[in-house]
Amino acid sequence: MRRKSIPPPPPPKQKPRPRTADERVLTVAEYFAAKSRTQKEELLPMIRIRGQWLKKIGFGIGEFVIVKAEPKRLVLTIAEES
Repeated sequence: MRRKSIPPPPPPKQKPRPRTADERVLTVAEYFAAKSRTQKEELLPMIRIRGQWLKKIGFGIGEFVIVKAEPKRLVLTIAEES
């Protein structure tokens, strides 16, 4: 069985600068999702967030995070214990 070739990614864009000191500029990367024999493989968007700055603003290792998705916007909030 021949695999279909995946189209090349678009040319890189110039990375914008953060507008303020508390902003970060991240890149949406590609994640190759391998499927079973009956399903197609696909590329999915992926954002990886890490760094000391997360610890400084209160995001600790092992905490649960609620992600609120809005058009062209993600809001991350630490889940409150109930």
